[in-house]
Amino acid sequence: MVALFNNATASMRLRCSSGRSSAFGTFAGRYAQYLFASQKIRKKGKSMARVDTRKLYQNLIRTELSFVPRGRHRITCIYDRVRSKYPNLCDDSYLCSENCKSGADQPEWKHIVRGALDALKENPRHIKKEPQRGFWMFD
Repeated sequence: MVALFNNATASMRLRCSSGRSSAFGTFAGRYAQYLFASQKIRKKGKSMARVDTRKLYQNLIRTELSFVPRGRHRITCIYDRVRSKYPNLCDDSYLCSENCKSGADQPEWKHIVRGALDALKENPRHIKKEPQRGFWMFD
């Protein structure tokens, strides 16, 4: 786990220092929290976050969901776009209840998408949460 965290942190630092215009560096803390939360869950007897969910989160943050067209979108439409872009990382059989403490009966990859959206909305130049529940604005 430590090696994964160190590799992810180094990778994020590299991307930030490369001059690429991205707010990716602000997500280093969030990604670290995600990894540590996974470690805590494993200690409590729950399963640890799977590799596919970590890869999905990394891809969504890296691309800043650039494959979603501009405009106002319902969360279900965003899920459809993510599933079509990363079909091998969206496993409907792996439920949130297997990974999360609160454990809803919803696929974990949808939780990952919402987490990435929440992380990306801190960079207000591209993604904004709409006041109406379940809607997002992409500029």
